[in-house]
Amino acid sequence: MDFPLVSIAMAYDGIDDLDMVQIKPLIATLPMFETLYHALEERDQRDPASWRPTGRGQVLMRNATNTVQSYSGRGLMRMLAEEMMRRSATEGFRGIQIESVSKVVEKVWSKPPAPFRGTIIAQFHTTTFEEEKKSGEVLYPLRPANVNISKIFVSLRA
Repeated sequence: MDFPLVSIAMAYDGIDDLDMVQIKPLIATLPMFETLYHALEERDQRDPASWRPTGRGQVLMRNATNTVQSYSGRGLMRMLAEEMMRRSATEGFRGIQIESVSKVVEKVWSKPPAPFRGTIIAQFHTTTFEEEKKSGEVLYPLRPANVNISKIFVSLRA
């Protein structure tokens, strides 16, 4: 492929639950995917009523961003992310939630242009992430990766 594969591999209305039957092949291919999302969920201290949608068109759930390496650093992901923020706000959404395994993605979404506000809701680092087995043994399943994993919420309303 000779084009910049940037962003939106998946975005959906937050009122809709993920179809786990459709997600299982992804988890089978990338088993740590489930671990990452579970760890972020455990670290999310928000009251669900403070952010979860109660109807359609309130919160957009966003993930799976990628840019082909040869196009990296040209600002394409930022431009598309900011356009998505503007368009979502125009469509009446009050927020966008995204999970990130990239320093660049984290920066773009946690520091959006005014009037939007980005907040890192939950975060951990792959080198210090621990899982304890029933036997008491402590594992570091994400090593040797060396990156912050974060959940970010972008408020689209003042």
